[in-house]
Amino acid sequence: MFSDLKLDKHSSTPLHQQLYRHIKEAILSGKLSDGEKLPTEEDYRSAFGLSRPVIRQAYKQLLDEHLIFRQKGKGSFVKHKDFHYGLLASTKPLSEKIRLSGMEPSTIELEHTIISCHEQHDDFLSREKDSRYMCIKRLYKGDDQILFYFEFYRPLQLFPELEHLDTSKTSISQYLSNHPMNVVDYAKRTIHAVVLNDELCKHFKIESGSPGFKLDTIAYAPDGQIIEYSIAYIQGQNVTVSFDV
Repeated sequence: MFSDLKLDKHSSTPLHQQLYRHIKEAILSGKLSDGEKLPTEEDYRSAFGLSRPVIRQAYKQLLDEHLIFRQKGKGSFVKHKDFHYGLLASTKPLSEKIRLSGMEPSTIELEHTIISCHEQHDDFLSREKDSRYMCIKRLYKGDDQILFYFEFYRPLQLFPELEHLDTSKTSISQYLSNHPMNVVDYAKRTIHAVVLNDELCKHFKIESGSPGFKLDTIAYAPDGQIIEYSIAYIQGQNVTVSFDV
């Protein structure tokens, strides 16, 4: 990115502002791709004789505008598209949330199986007795970026047809949309700040041990029965979260 960088030391525009504008234009135009590593302070100093304060001012402005991010010990990188997720904002399908954020949603199914609650180590499911669930594990993408790892569980005692549903003919969402028991009266959502395990980091294509969020959601029918339990993980890099009040 040095080839077309021209800095005028005699201009009334400060050098840090010239550098900031050049990098910003390169990011917004696509000349710098998502995740691409930016030159170091030493690179700029050697090539243009810039002082560290000048470079740091330019990078700080880019950081403040969420155009780049830093990784300790590794440097500065072009930031992937931000994703805004209202953590307490309704029980809308994840695909709809992604589409409302201006991205094209898609999914990768990792697992689709029937499980017994005693097979699970999860705190919630382990409290249930003599219950069987349909379990689905998926990755949700916005454009080409993995946004969510998602698991959801539906009790077969309320939705017995799920055990033998032919998803090549009828999707689960189609089946549930017409089911009389699929009425959510209210949902309880718990949010945890976590360190993502190696498997999740691999899915998100981020550094091992990166921070993230875990969301546990329990959806209740009007009669108090639990109709869905779900777990979602969101990587913490480039994510803005909000809370409805």
